[in-house]
Amino acid sequence: MRYLIVAGIVVLLGLAGAFMFGYFEPSGHTDYALQKQLHGEPANRGIIWHAIPVDEAYNSVARQRTPYRSDITKASRDEADYLSSLFALTDAALAERVAIQLELQSGEPAESEKSNYDDILAGILALKTPGHLVPVEALIFEAISEQRAYLDAWRESGRRLFFDRSAAMVESSHEKLTGAYERLMEIYGDEEPHNKQALFDHLHALDFI
Repeated sequence: MRYLIVAGIVVLLGLAGAFMFGYFEPSGHTDYALQKQLHGEPANRGIIWHAIPVDEAYNSVARQRTPYRSDITKASRDEADYLSSLFALTDAALAERVAIQLELQSGEPAESEKSNYDDILAGILALKTPGHLVPVEALIFEAISEQRAYLDAWRESGRRLFFDRSAAMVESSHEKLTGAYERLMEIYGDEEPHNKQALFDHLHALDFI
């Protein structure tokens, strides 16, 4: 027991030193930043595109799709690669959410309750995120997690035809996605018009509201 206490103190001192000397990016989402640091690259896990095509998902929510273009961006190469990967995952989350929502609104029993959400969220955690974008990513990660939780609760409620726009998790995920977009625009306000539209379309299509 004595050795466990000593080991615990050593670990806590190590984490404190890591934050003090900048090994962990300080942000408004410190817990999320730490979670990313501790998350290992998932082995042999990929997105299973069984939901619906991404274009169909955009059409279903009456949003245009403007793919982010890394070839015209003013961002650094690392940032551009990161944003391309992030938006591929938000598109996966959109397809997943729309497929489940359409199934629940139809009132028909699901053919399968298999979900891609675990892989999508693990994929976001595994991204090599530029430090100043960790707070943005945290908001997106939390919004997708809340959408998933709402869909699970909706399925379990038995009220399969009813979508509650005023539900706490629906409103909270909306606020987080709006916040993520606003932060991105603060960072990339001088981007090319095409990519500024892409930032808007990717995050607003993902939004429930």
